[in-house]
Amino acid sequence: MEDHALDANDDKPLDGRDRRQFKRMPTLFKGTLSYAGRSAAVVVLDVSMNGAKLRLTDEDAPPDSFILTIDRLGEFQAEVVWRKENRLGVRFHEAPDAVDEALPETFADRLRGNPREG
Repeated sequence: MEDHALDANDDKPLDGRDRRQFKRMPTLFKGTLSYAGRSAAVVVLDVSMNGAKLRLTDEDAPPDSFILTIDRLGEFQAEVVWRKENRLGVRFHEAPDAVDEALPETFADRLRGNPREG
């Protein structure tokens, strides 16, 4: 697990370098972490093609790897890349192209920066 010093909003490291490769979409989706026969509820604060920011609703700290199920979006194998208080940053094990394919089309379009047609 990487441990970067983050600003108060967890938006970027204190050194000012933004290491994100993909656009993030703010959300307030419900999610579930599944690991070792257990599950824990989370709130998904944002999603990108390669990861998500989560708020834990349970006091138990999850392991560094688990299955993240996001309501409306699907199931992803995830790995913790940072932890701060009751928040986690996770990276999906799936390649960004596979995440893109798994997401509902309108959500994936917004992550790619494509406007909705209508």
